[in-house]
Amino acid sequence: MVSAELAAQLGGPASAEAFGALDPDDVLAAQTTVPQAIQADPDPQRWGASILRGGRGIMSLFPVIDGDVVPDVPQTAIADGSAAGMPLLIATTQEEYPCSWSPPVSPSW
Repeated sequence: MVSAELAAQLGGPASAEAFGALDPDDVLAAQTTVPQAIQADPDPQRWGASILRGGRGIMSLFPVIDGDVVPDVPQTAIADGSAAGMPLLIATTQEEYPCSWSPPVSPSW
């Protein structure tokens, strides 16, 4: 549903080949408008209940559990041991969603 909306904004079909042939800047501009449309009209019939639930209206593009590339819900798979023995890198991003969560904060140092 989201890919169909994105394809419609870009004027082409919703296929990997069509998306792959597009200019990345055009795709970025179009995908920026999709979360705005979801927030304006959070209709599960239009977007799909999993997009509204999983993306919380701000993330419209995220991995789909397909049984192959993403075989299960990541939290479930990890809890079941799929990541056992894998090194883990943890980091933060200072500018993650800076405009949508809270006003900017200036460091005190």
